Formats: sequence, C-alpha cells, structure tokens
Amino acid sequence: MNDARPLPHRWTAQLGLLLVIAAPAWRAARAQTPGGSPGALDRPVHLAGRLSLADALRQVGDQAGVSAVADGAPLRASADVELRASARQALDRLGEVFDYWWSPGPGGIVLMRKRFHDPNERPQMHVPELKQWAEELVRVLRSIPYEADDRSWELMLRQLASTFTPEQFAVLKRKERLHASALTADQRRLIQLALATRAFAHPAAAGERLLAQMKAIHASRMIAEEVPTPSGGSGVRRLLVKHVAGQDASAVVAVLGEIDARLPQGGPR
Repeated sequence: MNDARPLPHRWTAQLGLLLVIAAPAWRAARAQTPGGSPGALDRPVHLAGRLSLADALRQVGDQAGVSAVADGAPLRASADVELRASARQALDRLGEVFDYWWSPGPGGIVLMRKRFHDPNERPQMHVPELKQWAEELVRVLRSIPYEADDRSWELMLRQLASTFTPEQFAVLKRKERLHASALTADQRRLIQLALATRAFAHPAAAGERLLAQMKAIHASRMIAEEVPTPSGGSGVRRLLVKHVAGQDASAVVAVLGEIDARLPQGGPR
C-alpha cells in the first residue's frame, strides 16, 4: 500500500533472529555446571576494540570456555569495548552496553535476554504497516468461500448427510471411510464450504474489525457514557467506554467495557 513504509528501528528487521555463539568447549560444557566447566565464569578475559555482541561473546567463549545464546539481535550493532576482567564481569559489561540481562542456563549455556531499557528496543505499533497487514489478511480471507455465520457449518453437514446415496450410507454403516473420490462434486463443495466456514468465520470477522479500527485510528477517540447502575450507590457512576470513529458518537468501532467511578455532579466530561 502507498501509506506503508518500513519501520525505522533495527529490531523489526531482525525480529525472531537467534544469535547462537558456541564456544570451542561446547561439548565439555554440556556436562558441566551452568556457564561452562566449574569456574569458567571466573576465568580472565580480555576484550578490546569495536565489537558486535556476537564477536564479544565469541571471544569470551574462546578465552573462558563459556557458551552463550542471545535472544534476538541488539539495537546497537557494535560498541567500543576495553576490559580485562572475569568472564562474569565481561558478561555484566556486555549486558550494560547492548541492553541485555544474562543468567546461567541448562546444559552449560549462558542465556542472554533483552532488558528493553532502551525505548527504541521496545515493541512498537506502526499504524501504516499494521493497516497494510490487516488489508492483506482481509483480502485473503474474502477470497475464500465461507458463510459469515460460523454456526451454519452444522446445517451444511446435515445437508450433506441428506444427499448420501444408499451405497454411501452402506460404507459408513460398515464404519469404513468414505473417500473423496466416492463423493459427487456437489458433496465435495458442501464439505469444503462447511470446513472453511468452521475455520475462517471467526478470524475473518476479527480481521474486518481490525481493518476498520486501523482505518479509523487517526480520527478515532474514546468516549464515556453514563449508564444506570444496579445498586445506585452514592456518588458512584457507571461508565460505558467506547472507541468511536471521528466526531460521530454513534460510529462505534468497539465497546471497551464498563467501569465504576466516583464523578462530580454533572456526569463525565
């Protein structure tokens, strides 16, 4: 779509990427305590120069026999690192530089997880990209023949049963499988329609709602309407919170829910 543009942050380009840095001592470390062989995290290491996280962890592995697995790719591609310390202290320093926690894991592996201290590392919603994705999802689902009412698939199966020939019923009574080749073209179409309705009616409706919300999000707003309360407690108002498109309060995109609140006289503002 014309309004879609790539996300500005590196994390989206590398989402799902797993950095695996296996040290030469991998096989031996599997049988040892977490972090490698006993005392591996206390062995001295020397890091110097501009290093990526992968390069730095590889050097720690080469020098101390510590294997590490990092969750995803860091936002920061590389950093200047200069230290002479234990492997444990080196991992602490790398965690600070590249925004990671680390902890000993099973099988002698150090696990490094993103801390998300940097706001740019945190998951974000990019409206044009999400709108494009919703449009593509809806387009695909609209191309599949199914009934919007997901309950109608049961009626379709009953209708299918009413079309069985005596020979087909005989196969089923013998508890044998009725193969597709033994069905008529109309029976096969009915089965396909029933299965598609069962599988796609709910997701399609959710996709349509998502697309409507994405199209209206820039002009949408939330409103709160007072509704009667069953108890009528003193000073307590029940509010129905809605997500509406534009200035038209009747154009409800979604009902978010009800809340009880103590409000000043005159209702919500």
